[in-house]
Amino acid sequence: MNPAAELQTEVLAALQRSVRGTVHADRLTCALYSTDASSYAVMPKAVVIPHDRADLQAIVEIAQRFQVPIVPRGGGTSLSGQAIGAGIIVDLSHSFGQIGEFDPERRQIWVEAGCTLDRLNNFLKQHGLMFGPDPSSSASATIGGMLGNNSTGSHSIVYGMTVDHTLAIETILDDSSIATWSTQPANNPRQQQIQAQLGQIVARYAHAIERDYPQVWRNVAGYNLQRMLQRQQQQQPFSAVPILVGSEGTLGLTVAAQLSLVPRPKVTRLALWHFDDLQRALALVPEMLRFQPSAVELFDRYFINLTRQNPEYGARLSFVVGEPRVVLIVEWAGADASELAANDAASTAHLRALGETGLVVRETQPAAIANVWAVRKAGLGLLMSQRGDAKPLAFVDDATVPVDRLAEYAQGVEAICREVGTEASFYAHASVGCLHINPLINLKTETGLAQMAHISQAVASLAINLGGTTTGEHGEGLARSAFNQQLYGAELHQAFGEIKQLFDPNSIFNPGKILAAPQPWQPEILRINPSYQTPHAPSVTFFDFTPDGGFAGLVEMCNGQGVCRKADAGVMCPSYMATRDEAHSTRGRANALRAAMTGQLGSEGLSSPELHEAMDLCLECKACKRECPSIVDMARLKSEWLAQYQATHGVPLRSRLFGQIAKINQLGMLVPRLNNWLLAQPITRWLLDRSLGIDQRRQLPALARRSFRAWFKQHKQQSAASRGPLILWDDTFTLYNEPQIGQATVKLLSAAGYSVYLINERRCCGRPLISKGMLAEARANAEHNIKLLAPFAELGVPIIGLEPSCIASFRDEYPALVPTNAAKAVAAQSYFIEEFLVKLAAEGVAWNWNQQLPADKVLVHGHCYQKALISTSPLLAMLRLVPNLAVQEIESGCCGMAGSFGYEREHYEVSMACGEQRLFPAVRTSQQPVLAAGMSCRHQIEAGTGVIAQHPIVFLAACLAD
Repeated sequence: MNPAAELQTEVLAALQRSVRGTVHADRLTCALYSTDASSYAVMPKAVVIPHDRADLQAIVEIAQRFQVPIVPRGGGTSLSGQAIGAGIIVDLSHSFGQIGEFDPERRQIWVEAGCTLDRLNNFLKQHGLMFGPDPSSSASATIGGMLGNNSTGSHSIVYGMTVDHTLAIETILDDSSIATWSTQPANNPRQQQIQAQLGQIVARYAHAIERDYPQVWRNVAGYNLQRMLQRQQQQQPFSAVPILVGSEGTLGLTVAAQLSLVPRPKVTRLALWHFDDLQRALALVPEMLRFQPSAVELFDRYFINLTRQNPEYGARLSFVVGEPRVVLIVEWAGADASELAANDAASTAHLRALGETGLVVRETQPAAIANVWAVRKAGLGLLMSQRGDAKPLAFVDDATVPVDRLAEYAQGVEAICREVGTEASFYAHASVGCLHINPLINLKTETGLAQMAHISQAVASLAINLGGTTTGEHGEGLARSAFNQQLYGAELHQAFGEIKQLFDPNSIFNPGKILAAPQPWQPEILRINPSYQTPHAPSVTFFDFTPDGGFAGLVEMCNGQGVCRKADAGVMCPSYMATRDEAHSTRGRANALRAAMTGQLGSEGLSSPELHEAMDLCLECKACKRECPSIVDMARLKSEWLAQYQATHGVPLRSRLFGQIAKINQLGMLVPRLNNWLLAQPITRWLLDRSLGIDQRRQLPALARRSFRAWFKQHKQQSAASRGPLILWDDTFTLYNEPQIGQATVKLLSAAGYSVYLINERRCCGRPLISKGMLAEARANAEHNIKLLAPFAELGVPIIGLEPSCIASFRDEYPALVPTNAAKAVAAQSYFIEEFLVKLAAEGVAWNWNQQLPADKVLVHGHCYQKALISTSPLLAMLRLVPNLAVQEIESGCCGMAGSFGYEREHYEVSMACGEQRLFPAVRTSQQPVLAAGMSCRHQIEAGTGVIAQHPIVFLAACLAD
């Protein structure tokens, strides 16, 4: 064994002996933690998920003993590479998320480092408080990461930076002792020693601090010596907190912090100014600031165009009119609406007097304002939704200059990019001179690497020459630490070195950040570089991935932003919400696929058992197709991967049975009563559990005594249909399990003036086959069904579906499985039932509703595919067609059943955990009828709560007058 391997073994053995948490050193976990949201990748030696503070102390002691670096990590949302490194990654996001002592009167709270900002603010909302700094990554950014980065946000002109709101910090020091830093006297000997020498360093370099710090206050490069000096000069009590905030994990391991809070604004209004010229817009920012806005944010045409292509965020972009070059979001927030309106009016009058004639869109309603900020917060992900190898990369993304030099700076950056044959997108914090600038670069080429090197150096020099800083928000990390001496000069750079030596003499805490940094364009530390290859990516696929640049191209769309790690809202990612495990997030799976394709998981590539473990808990909910700003469709990737995997390992019998559920139900309908009796017997369920892994705690769906088609043959429709023919897709479950759904649909559609037709000889839509990776069979079904449906679709005949997964297959999967014009025609004419009925209502169709309703209020759970493809808005609008019916949507994620997923023994616990997140508690506490369009959703609700949910169409038909 070579010395490096021997050391690795000894370190792992020591960690496993001393740490109660989980220690990982396998190649998959290390690959997952080798990247964050930056362009960089560095393979760690190990990943530790600590259980408690004693674990953290043990990790530091072991790191010191073996001289192995420690890299603290929260949500892994760093854009500069602070959360990666070649040592022990310590993931604090799993076990250190507690909210501690809270004093609402003094507006103070203790929070552990792994708590996300959104979780903290959700807790504080009921008290009318919040934490001031608001980075866009708030759903997944942790308090520890914000402390390390000295995070800010869109409202920094009001709330400043994280350091402005940090009262005390608890850290693990280099000697593995615990220290709490505040204005109180230190009682830790090591802490006392540090504090005594720290004050001396600040005094010794006072002149250089006053002379050489950048002219902008929004600066997160280096250590906050200027704030320490200010405290000395103002004779404030000594506190090392300013040095620790923004230190990027280089001075100790942060455990928790005491934060000060601010009142939540009661009223907000927006003015969205449209400009045809970037420099003109930026030149007017200082004028806007005269009228006390709470934010001035910018986004450009490049951003707008990419946003319009996104299914989730494109629909939100209603506040952008025409094709402006730039839009400035100007916000006023406070307690008095009239005061905000007066400031807005005065600002407008002033700008008009200066000759500005651009369009202004105003938003004053909370929902519309939230809509604007949702688009703005998704900025990076939307930019990274650019398909192809060239990406708008974040490596010079947050240099900050004085606001009155912002136009000059932007003009200079555009010239720098033109010099090397590329362009850049501009967005973000115009109010403080901190534009996020993302040059379009293909790092797979030598040209792209050279462009990165040139732009990095030129932009840093430009910002410094204009009196600015290399980073005003995202920190130095691997992206900008190399410019620290250029920014501050040799004297202050030396002072930073003394600070590092004082706190961390053996340099175990996150080395290579702020000091002793590599050049940020070194190929060895870049995730994508000219030597990047994907030898194990499939050369032939079942789905057409051409729009994404191939299978590998779609995998590479994941930029690591970590939106999929949110835990309290939306659908993405249900398995992460249930497990809090990085491997079971969309980002984790994308990184696992990339590791397999590039050979990091060995020669097996996509057939790797490790990859199977990472992919297995993907529920294929498609939430990532809508909620991921970069549109990483992990459901499709999983289906394709599973098909490739099973080509080597074979298709399990259980998968074949679930994939062919339509044929199995058809056979069962020969003796439905016997079928139902057998499936209800404990011995049958036990046998299915032991032989096939179908969990005996589940009750398989019962068959109807008479199929929907048998009823339909005997049903007499009105002879004259004023609106013509319509195709009803009677899915497997409507056909065999719940024919009353089809009957209700025929009643509603007939009342609307349609003749309803069924397609003879049609096959299952293929969704069960797709979910099981049986893509050859799924494609055959798709080709067969397209051949039957296309003639009707080409005549404009609507195709209506009741089970969301079926229509999702027609609209989303068929054109990719069978990339023909016929498939596109079928997709274009396929409608979710609620979508179609709302369309009819908009065209003037009216139904005759009962005065006496089955219930005056209903609770609605949306199917994942409804949310992914069309949102739940049509579903809610359909139910609200009934007069006086109160409709409440459950703010739930995935129910957890996901077709056959929840029936499988190894998935049962995760399935139920998904339901317990938000869905089950909401159902249990309600007395109203529960409506859910998905067959699997209804069964999961019953299994988890005992409540029998209805299909919305059944309820709607019951509201019709006879």
